[in-house]
Amino acid sequence: MTGKKPDIGKQKTEKLVQSDKVDFIAGYIWSNVLLASLKTAIDSQTFLISANAGPSQLAGELCSPYVFSTSWQNDQTPQAMGLYMNQKGVKVGVPDRPELCRRQGHAGRREEHVQG
Repeated sequence: MTGKKPDIGKQKTEKLVQSDKVDFIAGYIWSNVLLASLKTAIDSQTFLISANAGPSQLAGELCSPYVFSTSWQNDQTPQAMGLYMNQKGVKVGVPDRPELCRRQGHAGRREEHVQG
């Protein structure tokens, strides 16, 4: 929908809802863009369908009857990795792209599940 820029995604979502008066919104690839746009969709009772972006907040505190996610949750892979690292006795793990982990909201997810 808008690349990786949450502010632009929010503006485009507002246009779709307020000017174009759409009933459904889809096309979010990046979770940060979806999260920035979410309140606009929910407040206007416009259905939002996420086929790729998968912020875990959609299944938690930001759950809404107006949001449908067919995607995985972003934290599923890091959580599984943390459990695997526990089983193997790994004490320290270093992501190969820490800047991506922070930007995508993965930072700390694996660490939540590593007991060592």
